[in-house]
Amino acid sequence: MQDNIMETTIQPFVKLAQSNFELIKQLCQPFEASSSGKGINPLLQGPASWAQMIQSGVLMQLMQDAMKNYTEFLMALNQNTMIAVGQTRTNVAREGQALVERAAEVATTPTQQHRRVPQEA
Repeated sequence: MQDNIMETTIQPFVKLAQSNFELIKQLCQPFEASSSGKGINPLLQGPASWAQMIQSGVLMQLMQDAMKNYTEFLMALNQNTMIAVGQTRTNVAREGQALVERAAEVATTPTQQHRRVPQEA
């Protein structure tokens, strides 16, 4: 059960990392194709390449896709947190019930009476 809670908790972070990696990979592809003989990625060449990105609308698309990734991340994180809280509540209730049953069992079990020794004054 604990492994399932951990997997549920970590899953949104893993998906966010994968989505952002894919986003960066998609961002680099058009520029790599246009500079195939140069050996240096235009994204690393400075302001001129950034100006080219702004003019082509690539930067705006990057920002929109990044916002989409983070929105999906927050929604999944919220949903998975609610699942984990529900599982925790269920486990606490189950363990509490078992504790109450054990306490009732101990309380109803006959015990050996101990003689009280009078104290001398």
